[in-house]
Amino acid sequence: MCGIAGILHLDESEPNNELERQLDSALQQMIHRGPDAQQIAEVQRGWMGHVRLSIIDTSSAANQPFWDATHRYVLVFNGEIFNFQELKKRLKKTDWKTTSDTEVLLYYLIQFGQQGLQDLNGFFAFCLYDTATNDFLLARDRMGEKPLYYTIHQNKFHFSSELKPLFQFDVPRAIDIDTCGHFLQFGYTPPQHSIIQGIMKLERQSFICLNGGQMTQGTWPMDQPAVEVQDASTHFRTLFSSAVERRLMTDVPICTFLSGGVDSSIVAFEASRYQPSIPAFSLRFSNSAYLDESERAKRFASFLGIPHTTVTVDEAHLPQRYEEILELMDEPFGDSSALALYSLTHAVGSSYKVSLSGDGGDELLGGYRKHRAWMKAQEKSIQNALIKSLPLAIISDARFGREAPLSDRLRKLKRYQQLLHTPAKEQYTFLRQFVSWAWIQRLFPHASPIRDGVDPMHLNTFLAGDQAWVLQSDMLTKTDRCGMWSSMEIRAPFMDPEVVTFCNQLHASHKIVGPHQKVILRTAYRDTLPSWLFDGPKKGFEIPLKSLVDALKKKHNGPSISSAHTLSQSMKALALDADTPLALRYNLFVLIDWMDRNAVKFDSSTDSNGG
Repeated sequence: MCGIAGILHLDESEPNNELERQLDSALQQMIHRGPDAQQIAEVQRGWMGHVRLSIIDTSSAANQPFWDATHRYVLVFNGEIFNFQELKKRLKKTDWKTTSDTEVLLYYLIQFGQQGLQDLNGFFAFCLYDTATNDFLLARDRMGEKPLYYTIHQNKFHFSSELKPLFQFDVPRAIDIDTCGHFLQFGYTPPQHSIIQGIMKLERQSFICLNGGQMTQGTWPMDQPAVEVQDASTHFRTLFSSAVERRLMTDVPICTFLSGGVDSSIVAFEASRYQPSIPAFSLRFSNSAYLDESERAKRFASFLGIPHTTVTVDEAHLPQRYEEILELMDEPFGDSSALALYSLTHAVGSSYKVSLSGDGGDELLGGYRKHRAWMKAQEKSIQNALIKSLPLAIISDARFGREAPLSDRLRKLKRYQQLLHTPAKEQYTFLRQFVSWAWIQRLFPHASPIRDGVDPMHLNTFLAGDQAWVLQSDMLTKTDRCGMWSSMEIRAPFMDPEVVTFCNQLHASHKIVGPHQKVILRTAYRDTLPSWLFDGPKKGFEIPLKSLVDALKKKHNGPSISSAHTLSQSMKALALDADTPLALRYNLFVLIDWMDRNAVKFDSSTDSNGG
């Protein structure tokens, strides 16, 4: 796990020392991704750099940029290739210099080129350069676990694992209004755009080829023909157990995160079969009993017989965690549960470089409340008709929170009523958003919404949309960033390509039946794991958001740097308005604070009317 960055000329200009200095500064911006080593390589068309978090073959021989024996090819690589030992057997090479997956990846790409991408089981973002042909190949993993930003500025191609390092290359820092609107509506930026005009993100399962100043993009195939199996549950369990085993591969200490939910519990169970003493860590917030699942986690760890530690965070410390995240945040991110995950990685990262997690199970198998709500909303029932007629619209959204039972129930009921009133083609977007586009138009009346294009006809279409939008841009972004902010790699077995392919081919009856969700997990493990694990209500990895927003309100009641711009003033006013929905208020505070810290502004032509 590492950070990569580079500057590549699209013409025949020669690299210069100023470019090397800029790249060094860019790497320093993400030293948290790789505190163990930092190195830069000059190539014919530019510079490539790397910061390393040493996990597999921790010797300096495996440091990057990594050259082949002929010094023709050089690779910078962020991630892990979990099946590298299998790939190694397919190569003709025998004189290996390291035991790292980096060296195997380099030679595998040399032999198979971009066609070899579909054989990689892991998470990755990399840049490979061929000095003989001046060809560059950049690629990102199937699900989008590892990030890669890029931009073309002054006839140079810049890339980085994070957004902020690109500022060291003197690229413009103007906010993209459409992306800004998307962030405020959903809490994260979309898969292909960043918050900054002209800086893009390489999407999952995609590559970029650069040759002679020409850039081409594409994707590679992954899904295989459907596999006929007699017992889907048994087959899933076999695939998932192998996925966990692969992700236990490490030369440094490893642990597992145990939230108390089904997904992380099954990961911990499978991991304990291979490493019986693997330690588990859970998080709880003081004074937030409704959000606390640590006792369930403790009970399950006891069932497995593995060491367990609960990390307790005082609610009063959330503003401090918020400020720490802002300092590290590469672009605005509004999923407030990042504070919970970062609190956990911050506490554990000093002792462990690697952890397993249950991320992705909900998006593969229909585990969110919105999945069941959507299916229920398709029914023509008396209950739906009654809910549709309730006078809930008179209650402000700002009154609803997640941290208390009654408030949470009212929030869910009102949101379900709104779903029933939403046209079918807009229901996916509605369930993905925190607030409607009408709220965004108060700030940006001329902005255009970035469409997701998802019109679910059945559950699997809905889940495909979640994997493309929510999983890639929110959940996996949160996992990567919160881990890396603490110099920690988080591995998600549910993201194994074989597991993903099989789950995406499963019929909806293996996912949701009546009130039961992620049904295949229940059937696959019901004879092994305690029934109470599957029967508890889903709470999610939440924080007491209202108390944090109240603290941020006090902070922002005074003047701020961004308030000099009329649009920023409008944002601040909306954030301080008690009738603004809670999630939107939080997203606004994040955006305002991020802009202040990073000297990022709206384009001078953009006024308070969004022009």
